Amino acid sequence: MSAAAKARAEQAGRRRVIARSAKCDAANSGVTASREVRAPLPRLAATYAISLPLAVVLTPEALPWEAAAASSAVALGWLFGLAPWWLAINALFVPALSWGLALEVSPLWALAALLALLAVYGSVWASRVPLFFTGERTLEALAGLLPKGEIAFLDAGCGDARVVAGLARARPESRFEGIEHALVPWLMGVARAWRDDAPFYVRRGNLWGHGLTQYDVVYAYLSPAVMPRFWEKARREMRPGTLLVSAFHVPGMKGGHYVETGDAMGTRLHVCPIGPERAS
Repeated sequence: MSAAAKARAEQAGRRRVIARSAKCDAANSGVTASREVRAPLPRLAATYAISLPLAVVLTPEALPWEAAAASSAVALGWLFGLAPWWLAINALFVPALSWGLALEVSPLWALAALLALLAVYGSVWASRVPLFFTGERTLEALAGLLPKGEIAFLDAGCGDARVVAGLARARPESRFEGIEHALVPWLMGVARAWRDDAPFYVRRGNLWGHGLTQYDVVYAYLSPAVMPRFWEKARREMRPGTLLVSAFHVPGMKGGHYVETGDAMGTRLHVCPIGPERAS
């Protein structure tokens, strides 16, 4: 084969690789867009603003209005694009509320339950980040991704601090920190830090107001809904050459890769290097 023919073959091969890569990126973007969770509160408000009056006015006397309200709330929630778990909540909310009122239980119990949920989960309706715990296999995979030598590491949304505690035991020469907004998980992390000999620090605060410049690795087990925003924050604040590791797909990531953890949930760690070009 002549040199010109070899060059044409190599060029064609490169075009095929680029085309496959573009198709893969487009597919990933489509999956991410379809799974992105939008803020549910306006759609929930619209669901109940419509379903409750309709159920009260239109339900025949022979049927319980609570069942009609629940059915219409599920149907409207589906039309408004609510996630499946919200549909399940819609199916149970009005009947459970009616049943609870019929028991004539003191409303202080409901208030106590609400305060307990807030203490454990924080303002999840605003943060759009539920409480996730990192499993052992994911922690092992994460430990294998850390650079050699002394590093500064942040777990953004650290829960009960199991990640920073485990890594600090294995890498005592490095600095490991976690930040958590919800009260109960943060207290659990503080208790773990007090109990363990490994040096790590857990602070309570809002991760959106916490700077990322000082860290070599940032780990984020947040939710698909906030990853576009967090990726922009990481690109804007983290130094070139540092790493963002996410348990969810990172839209717009270039030059990264993912690692299969092998856990029961099929978790992938998406490794996102921070390049010299930073968001303005």
